[in-house]
Amino acid sequence: YNFWKSQKHFEQSQNGAWLDPDMLEVGNGDLTYEENKSHFSLWAFVKAPLLLGNDLSKITPEILGIVSNTEIIGVNQDPNAPHAVCYRGCHSSSNIKPPPHVEYDSPLKDGEKATTQAPAVNGEEGDEYDDSCPESTTLVKGQDDYSVFATTLGDGAVAALVMNWEDEKTIDNLTLNVVQILGIVPSPTQRVYIRDLWTHQPVVNSNTGVASFGYEDLKNVPVPTLKPHDCAVYTFTIVEEPKKTSKIEAK
Repeated sequence: YNFWKSQKHFEQSQNGAWLDPDMLEVGNGDLTYEENKSHFSLWAFVKAPLLLGNDLSKITPEILGIVSNTEIIGVNQDPNAPHAVCYRGCHSSSNIKPPPHVEYDSPLKDGEKATTQAPAVNGEEGDEYDDSCPESTTLVKGQDDYSVFATTLGDGAVAALVMNWEDEKTIDNLTLNVVQILGIVPSPTQRVYIRDLWTHQPVVNSNTGVASFGYEDLKNVPVPTLKPHDCAVYTFTIVEEPKKTSKIEAK
């Protein structure tokens, strides 16, 4: 409830005036490991003050690992990263319909106007933006069983959180169309590097076996199995590929 209320007023968040959905319940014994991880991640993404409400004299290594995740904390503490907003599976109380990522080779900047279609790449029409969460939408169990929240970090990377809201259902074999949902569209000379902020490992492209993604690859980004109330958190960084030098040029 507190989290969705913060989504309703996300535009009020700014440096020195972040919304406060209340202190963390991580480690208080009432949540599963997955719920503790998701709680910490969601609060970090909405730039909430990360106030621990548990007894630190009894903290377990598992909980300590959650609240000391420097990569998640980094999203929260980035002064240039705005309050994350919902891009997929949005709750009715959020009352938002965020713009897609519209820059051809860099993330959406503050104040830029968005379109409802991603830019064309290699002469192809861009995919239509997933405009599936209008203001009157409600989160329907079994249909909108997961949500995607995102923000742009100060270094230009996009941070995204995938949340499984289901009470009992585990989500398997989920893939994200990042082009459609977030509008991340690399040019033909660019690659996107994806990092998992909970495993602290790069995400490997199953089509190529390497940790980078092109335009087509981004339409099927794999998400690990999400247990009930579990989440996955990523950063997407667009990088210009180095120009290949021919043997003649090298001479």
